[in-house]
Amino acid sequence: MKFSVYQITNNINKKKYIGITRKLPINRFKEHKRCAKYRKYPIQRALFKYGHTNFTLKTLAVYADKQGYYSNQAIVS
Repeated sequence: MKFSVYQITNNINKKKYIGITRKLPINRFKEHKRCAKYRKYPIQRALFKYGHTNFTLKTLAVYADKQGYYSNQAIVS
């Protein structure tokens, strides 16, 4: 099972939101957009406030499994 680390950037204020998902990052971003009306999490509030067209998505890394993600995270920390 693959894990992807992604970054969503607000093109207006340059804030960045980092996430990890088992899904394709574009599909996860679509979920964030769909749930923006609830404004439960910072990314949802930002998407609601600024509009999803003012954000860009970038995949930072893809790992074959969760262990690969955690191993790399320990190196970066």
